[in-house]
Amino acid sequence: MTAEQVQHECGESLRVRTADPSRTLALLEDASLGDGVRFAAEPDGSIVVSGGFDPARVSALLHQTGQEVLELSMQSRDMEEYFVALMEGGR
Repeated sequence: MTAEQVQHECGESLRVRTADPSRTLALLEDASLGDGVRFAAEPDGSIVVSGGFDPARVSALLHQTGQEVLELSMQSRDMEEYFVALMEGGR
């Protein structure tokens, strides 16, 4: 496990669900949302944005590109919660 992986899994992130997740992911990846911003497509169709992102910029991009937003929520997980989930075999 790298420090980058731990940083991605811990701290604040933004959960994004739209009607067209693949299009949304492509739009997010093409946008210049800042250095160190990462995107992860989840099995449930949601996209997790982490790193030095600005939630307002993500929201504005989704609005400007006509994406039908189903969920836009901030999430926070500390290192202890992450390692407990790992020990239980989850994510």
